[in-house]
Amino acid sequence: MIMRSDVLKNSARSAPYNYITKGKSMMITEIKSLPVSERIMLMEEIWDSLCHEHEQVESPLWHQDILNDRLEQLNSKQATLLSLQELKNTNR
Repeated sequence: MIMRSDVLKNSARSAPYNYITKGKSMMITEIKSLPVSERIMLMEEIWDSLCHEHEQVESPLWHQDILNDRLEQLNSKQATLLSLQELKNTNR
């Protein structure tokens, strides 16, 4: 089982997708072989570690392009917004 304090990204970056968990290195294939519940825990740990980072990460330019496209669609009435409840009702 992967515990909260056991997960650290390998700072040496010697191999792609190489992680350290419980003191041992893991490749992405090993991570994929973990039960889904443990992979979710690992993913939560990674997200948790990112939200405590003080470094500001700049969004890629394509994010702004997508936002601009969506705003243009809304302004030209080619798209409409749905409430969460409306969205839930459309997927049933």
